Amino acid sequence: MLCSECKLDLGTFKKYILHLELIHKIKTNYQCPIENCQRTYCTKYSLKDHLTFFHKLFDNRRLDSKPIEKTSHPNSPMCTNISINKTITHDPIELNSSTKLKSNSENCSQDSENVTMQFKKDLHLSVILLISKLYSNLNMPRNQIQNIIDIFKSFLTDSVSYIESQIPVLGNINSNNISNDILPMKNLSLCLDIFKNCFQAIDTEHRLINLFNASGKLVKPIKKKIGVSKAPKRVDSKVIMTLKDEYVHLVPLRNSLKLFLELPQVLQTILDYQRYLSSTENVLLNVVNGVLWKLKAEHEHCSDISIPIYIYYDDFENGNPLGSHAGKHKIGAVYCSIATIPPQFASRLENIFLALLFYSNQRVNFGNKAVFQPLLDELNFLENCGIDILSNNEKLKVKFYLIALSGDNLGLNSIMGYMESFSASNYCRICTMNKQECQTAISESEEKIRSRANYNHCLANNIGVKELCVWNSLDSFHACENTSVDVMHDLCEGVHRYSMASIIQSFINKKVFTLDQLNSRTKYFTYTRSEHNHPPPVTKQHLCNGIIMFSASEMLCFVRNFRYFVGDFVDERDEVWNYYLLLLELTETLTEQTISTEHLVNLKHLIKEHHKMYIELFKSSLKPKYHFLVHYPGVINKLGPPIFYSAFKFEAKHKELKRVSRSIASRTDLCYSISIRCQLKDCSRFLTNGGFENKTKCGKLKQCVNIPCHLNGDNYFTTVTFENNGYIYDHMSVVLYECKDDNPIFLLINDILIRDKDFKSVILACSVLQIINYSTHLKAYQVNKTNEYKYISLIECFDQMPIPLRSVGGNLYVSFYK
Repeated sequence: MLCSECKLDLGTFKKYILHLELIHKIKTNYQCPIENCQRTYCTKYSLKDHLTFFHKLFDNRRLDSKPIEKTSHPNSPMCTNISINKTITHDPIELNSSTKLKSNSENCSQDSENVTMQFKKDLHLSVILLISKLYSNLNMPRNQIQNIIDIFKSFLTDSVSYIESQIPVLGNINSNNISNDILPMKNLSLCLDIFKNCFQAIDTEHRLINLFNASGKLVKPIKKKIGVSKAPKRVDSKVIMTLKDEYVHLVPLRNSLKLFLELPQVLQTILDYQRYLSSTENVLLNVVNGVLWKLKAEHEHCSDISIPIYIYYDDFENGNPLGSHAGKHKIGAVYCSIATIPPQFASRLENIFLALLFYSNQRVNFGNKAVFQPLLDELNFLENCGIDILSNNEKLKVKFYLIALSGDNLGLNSIMGYMESFSASNYCRICTMNKQECQTAISESEEKIRSRANYNHCLANNIGVKELCVWNSLDSFHACENTSVDVMHDLCEGVHRYSMASIIQSFINKKVFTLDQLNSRTKYFTYTRSEHNHPPPVTKQHLCNGIIMFSASEMLCFVRNFRYFVGDFVDERDEVWNYYLLLLELTETLTEQTISTEHLVNLKHLIKEHHKMYIELFKSSLKPKYHFLVHYPGVINKLGPPIFYSAFKFEAKHKELKRVSRSIASRTDLCYSISIRCQLKDCSRFLTNGGFENKTKCGKLKQCVNIPCHLNGDNYFTTVTFENNGYIYDHMSVVLYECKDDNPIFLLINDILIRDKDFKSVILACSVLQIINYSTHLKAYQVNKTNEYKYISLIECFDQMPIPLRSVGGNLYVSFYK
């Protein structure tokens, strides 16, 4: 079969089509490859029909069919070389076996059939893992993955055919009477045949997904019918209204969590961390230290393992939010996360699982109960029945309890049945204060906190509650008790935006500095490698509107470094500056991973003072997100540090789904397309048994010359940067070595030593920093470098989080919040 463009012999029809599309960029008007036939066809299927019925080349319409070979009678002189097409069928195999190909040299003494069968299984497994990794790249469309597979098939077929043509003896060893000398050549012939056909059993995506599904490593989304809607349909020349079934797409959490917890050391790591959390006192590290979980643990006396989980809900726009179709394909996503995953692994997107996907207008049209009922049934099963986990050859029963719903304020109010308008009289989901009271309240009113006792009264009298919360059907959850907050939306995209606009405008009005000076210092400030999202310039329009529109991470970086931007311009007695320092202290407290009981008591006074100063300085009432802050101490006492159940990591999960959406051209059943692709990505992880692994990487390695005496005898390399589980260390980073009686010892990293290129053995060569004083004006320690050196490992540090070293006016500062 010759190419109509370059006259290359391509053999099969499918190779011919792929050759035209990939090499000559021809995707329509396909010309017949038969010589002296000038017919062209719009589609490849029409051309296929033409070749089948006119030229009699194929016996069916499969695109990968080979031309029918016309063979003569065996006694005819034309029948001189009959080629036998062997079809290799792939037997079912265990996909969780070793991922490495075994060497045939170990089996030379075994029977030929055993050798080839083992080679076939190992090769088939490697092919499956290769394709699963392609599916884990969410930027790549699924149809392109299939094209890559076809290219691989073509390449292998051509390569093996060439090898066979160069070794003529391979064609003459099919007899059963083979001597021991020729046996290795027979093995080679069979292995080449297997190699050539290794993609045969998975040549379509349908077969591949069925194989993943049969392996038990793919958790396929399930369609759940929630109702019927009217939809227009064209019949002949008329448009009529028809009934259309509406579905949500549920990803069974019982299967996802089972596969996840059965990964190597995952369950053991989580249980060890839970035991560590339970042993700590006078400090809040996690939801396990909160009041809610402690009360549950007191009433729970079964031998089953109990694990708390978070559920997060939010809508996202997968199209152009400013386009003409904005909102048409808006999708609601529900994620699940285990609350007691250690902090260094908790924020990784691979540890956040998709639970439910639906169109946002479905929740509006059919209500919360219809949309979330499939997920509620799943959560009820996880809570009451649990799942069986096989860990270290031991069968364990694990139950999961919903400890908190996470999301932004609008999302939480909408799915929990509260008022969705923040202009309503009672918009707060935590208390029953009216709008006027919320605008002036600087502290929480305990008698107005919502509870189980007054919930029905509020529902009956429409006091902020418009419908019964569907999540109350869970035994371990109630809307008035399992209340949560979101530090990302309330603080970074709320209080910071309004307060920083007022602070900057006040300083500009007093001519302390100009807007150009602020933007210039912001632009040319020396940020650390960890500060990826540098704040953009503040515009005049921002100040006129009274709100600075930065993203959450940009705003957090801006607030933390604002003291270094303009601190030398401002008088330390300035009231607005003191308000900024109060806001900075509040920010550091609410974004800490560890909150002591002492900090929790101080937080109430901090929020009260902050709100009071804001009202007095800027003559403004408190906006809704300011009001939500007064409830933070009570929520933290229940659930622990708010940074762990904030929207930061869940919003990042949205990016994965948006990447999938952008790679899909069709918008038909978009929710299913996104959900199956995300599950194929998780399947790749489950196939490779990827558990909790410390992610480390470094810059360019150089041989270390000056090795200290106590480190002699080992081969060390030096590097400029080293990254460990998201923390980036470089030559300008500071680590907290000790902290006794509020007297910290800071070490400045001068060099990073790695022994034998093993990232587990990292030594920091540091110089001790001398503390000069504590600057109340900048909320930072002023330090000097010394000639005292220390060689330490990361595990020796009091806190492994790197601290930036700042230079202001020729002085060095270390900002450390105690």
